Amino acid sequence: MQSPKFSVGDFVASMNQTLEYAYTGVVVEGEVESFKVNQGKFVFFNLKDDKASVGCFMMVFALRVPLEDGMKIEVRARPKLTQFGKFSLTIEAIRPVGEGSIKKSFELLKAKLDAEGLFAPERKRTLPSMPRTVGVISSMQSAGYADFMKIADERWGGVSFRVYHTTVQGIDAPDDIVKAIDFFNQLAEPVDTLVVIRGGGSADDLAAFNDETLVRAIAASRTPTLVGVGHEIDTTLSDLVADVRAATPSNAAQLLLPDKRDTSEHVRYMMSRLTPRIVRV
Repeated sequence: MQSPKFSVGDFVASMNQTLEYAYTGVVVEGEVESFKVNQGKFVFFNLKDDKASVGCFMMVFALRVPLEDGMKIEVRARPKLTQFGKFSLTIEAIRPVGEGSIKKSFELLKAKLDAEGLFAPERKRTLPSMPRTVGVISSMQSAGYADFMKIADERWGGVSFRVYHTTVQGIDAPDDIVKAIDFFNQLAEPVDTLVVIRGGGSADDLAAFNDETLVRAIAASRTPTLVGVGHEIDTTLSDLVADVRAATPSNAAQLLLPDKRDTSEHVRYMMSRLTPRIVRV
């Protein structure tokens, strides 16, 4: 059987077609090495483990988490053979992996956004005391969502909840949540409050809520935001940028809605104070 014959350009094009067919996208985990940004536009680094190393490329505008050499990350990418015959990964999304890398990325991005004033108390808005319509962004299959809805139902009635089901962990979660925020902000009749919730988990599970694009979307929301992610000891950048931060999804329901029993008691108390005055008149 005769081997196919190619020009160099046709060979590279053919190999890329084969890669695109075989691997529409791959997820690869490794350690960052030789990270650099060229001309303020192009990001290059190697992704390595103890067995191999592969070159990676992406545009700087797509870099949504700070990177440094030595950080462990997970990337979603497309394999490609460059015109110079070098195999590389074109990066589409990045997620820090492991407590040390997540913490480092968190601190770097926190310092950057804090310097821009995104966490400043003066830019925070108050939530309506008795919202009529509430947008909820969460996984409807999660325990955190179930806890939120249970407490909300117990505290107050007559509230309309519009729920946007999303993934709340993993490499695709930030984009899913950003789409949900955009959806609510583009409604002709906006909701009164926007709630983003997810229950507890590991640092890896909550890493999606430290994504720069997601944090900026929460900051830019035209609807006041309430974020309740993780347990009381957990802090994400989404928590810090929200108008109101809740310690847990259950606490988010408590902050969002008044307690009908407390309200009834207050009304009865006020009536008891007013009744003698009305009788005297």
